[in-house]
Amino acid sequence: DILSQLNHFETIIPQLVDPHGTFISYDVTHNSALRHLNLEHQRNKRWAGQGSSKPSRSTNFFLDDTDQIGRSSVFYKLSAYGREFHFNLTLNTQLLTKDFAVELWGNSNAARSTDQVWDCHYVGTSIRGDNVEAAISNCNGLVSVFF
Repeated sequence: DILSQLNHFETIIPQLVDPHGTFISYDVTHNSALRHLNLEHQRNKRWAGQGSSKPSRSTNFFLDDTDQIGRSSVFYKLSAYGREFHFNLTLNTQLLTKDFAVELWGNSNAARSTDQVWDCHYVGTSIRGDNVEAAISNCNGLVSVFF
């Protein structure tokens, strides 16, 4: 059993938050982040089209306030090791090259490949100024290392 071999482990429930730490969702996957971004973008368009001022409390968690291709930052909050962390993470565009490909092998030994590069790998630091650095992937859930 792998758990018996670990010196220490914790079950962590991460949260997708805005830059101020306000809760947005427990669904921290790449697709969820994009869905929340698109909803906020649609809301902003409606407010602009009505000629009214934009609501003061924005739930937009991407700093550059653009579409999927232009996003650069995302914010997560989690509690671990008796501490609370609020991470400001920037898209790591240097991790995978434009020529990166994934091969998926099935039971029939037939390989499918994709050249789609997912922009879902982030690096950053804790906002609280305690010099905690993190590398996080939200491609399929949240996978992280922080130190």
